[in-house]
Amino acid sequence: MKRFILLLSAALLFAGQPAFSQSENTLLWEISGKGMKQPSYLFGTFHVLCPEDLIMTDAIRNKLKATQQLVLELDFDDPNLMAELQQGMVFSDGKTTKDYLSDDQYRVVSGFFQDSLGMPFEQVASVKPFMLSTFLYPKYLGCQPASWELTLMQMAQAQTSEVLGLETPQQQLAVMDKMTFEQQAALLVEGVTNYDGMKKMMAELLRLYKEQKVEEMYRFAGTYFTDLEAVEKAMLEDRNRAWIPKMEKLFKDTPTFFAVGAGHLGGLAGVIALLRKNGYKVTPVANVDAAPVKNAATGNARLLARKWRLAESSIPQTLEDILDKVRQQSPEQAQMLEAQKEALVEGLRQSTVEYRPDGRFELVILGQRVSGVWRIGENDTQILRTNDDGEESVNEIVELTDGRLVIINAQKKRVSYVPQ
Repeated sequence: MKRFILLLSAALLFAGQPAFSQSENTLLWEISGKGMKQPSYLFGTFHVLCPEDLIMTDAIRNKLKATQQLVLELDFDDPNLMAELQQGMVFSDGKTTKDYLSDDQYRVVSGFFQDSLGMPFEQVASVKPFMLSTFLYPKYLGCQPASWELTLMQMAQAQTSEVLGLETPQQQLAVMDKMTFEQQAALLVEGVTNYDGMKKMMAELLRLYKEQKVEEMYRFAGTYFTDLEAVEKAMLEDRNRAWIPKMEKLFKDTPTFFAVGAGHLGGLAGVIALLRKNGYKVTPVANVDAAPVKNAATGNARLLARKWRLAESSIPQTLEDILDKVRQQSPEQAQMLEAQKEALVEGLRQSTVEYRPDGRFELVILGQRVSGVWRIGENDTQILRTNDDGEESVNEIVELTDGRLVIINAQKKRVSYVPQ
């Protein structure tokens, strides 16, 4: 079980043998040929990353707009998705993770959850050990993670594209259940005790992902594989092979944007290689932004065009506003969030809004990302925004200098920002 969590995480993201050249360093691919009426696209995601590392390029945006449906590993707009995932995450026999930990292990793990995550372990002990290991990822990353899947789903819904999944929650969770609970518990313990090693590995994987160095991703992951052949096969190869006929059926008549974990793209049994083996042409697409629009902004528009973060003085009120909104929708979920206030505060500290000179904005708050277009109103005292879903909002400018932005937002609340 030595270094098992490191191996498993690498398998989840990047396992496999190199299947394409280093000159093809990109996460975005075009699928064509074999009688397809229009091309489809394949994109590699990273399931856990900080908001600032979720880089939405013009290439991704444009290729998604060129398609009529978004296909993820799971159907993220299925209203039953969360309930089905939660059902599969917990023990069904009355046991808890504590039953698979020694007294010493329990003290270490529960202490880490309480002290480092701000989460009483008793509240989550009914969750299976493997899923509890994923609770550690925000701590490894040092942020409240963003989600490629939710971001892409919101963009697809804005253009009225259908959102589908390649597998069901039950199928995905069944892969995790191939490990015994004893193995899962050992993984959880190592995730806590080998915190520094896991944090270092995650940082290196993320660096390679951001640089889109596909060949190096696989080389790095390959250095960790020793005893994971069976787990790797179940998590990657078996799922890849099951996806291919589903993908062929989906893109046969409808241009489709597929987004799956980057670990599924490469390798001799990866999605790219399997599609090519079936006779399709899979070619790299430059995953970059278009040339920026020349900035002719003056006055408040010039001052606003930068990245801002939430001022410390605005964090307590913003947190309460969020909790109040959740309480109105789900008192149970609000109660769970109350137990994670420290993590939420840290997430708010990392929240940003960027007004780009090309007229686009990007708001990141607690891992959720909203983007669209912005402009300054004619009277120079309003920020007018339209997000990619077509929703409009108006923020009244109270103060705007090189070092401070104060607005009255759409909810009539005063919010302060400082430059990032």
